Amino acid sequence: MSDLERWRRFLQGSIGLALLLAAVGCSGGSSSAGSTSCPNVAGTWTLTKHCDPTAVGLNITVEQSGCALTVVFKSDNETNLFTGTVKNDGSVVTTGTVNGETMTCTGAFSGASLSESCSVPSGDIISCDVDATKADGT
Repeated sequence: MSDLERWRRFLQGSIGLALLLAAVGCSGGSSSAGSTSCPNVAGTWTLTKHCDPTAVGLNITVEQSGCALTVVFKSDNETNLFTGTVKNDGSVVTTGTVNGETMTCTGAFSGASLSESCSVPSGDIISCDVDATKADGT
């Protein structure tokens, strides 16, 4: 696989992770200071910013059980899964494997939007800033 194809697949994988983080932050709910519940971020999310411009406009699906998250991103006949957690303050950390590389994303949300940063530390650190919005209004 060429370096360009490897990079493109990495970027596509980071889309799912970014959307997961976006989903976590875009539930529109809030929690009280003493609450141990997590915001509901399940649903469909749309990328509005990505280091790979072809990823903008793509959707991901976020599934949630308690504070645990699973993000499913499908593109080019390929499915990428990411797992992570959301805290009661809306902060999120997720990880997944893309082309044999472990990708980690961290982020935060405000209202129905998310901003995050994803990276793969493989020799030179590969990173990608991602923004997303809740697509399905749930």
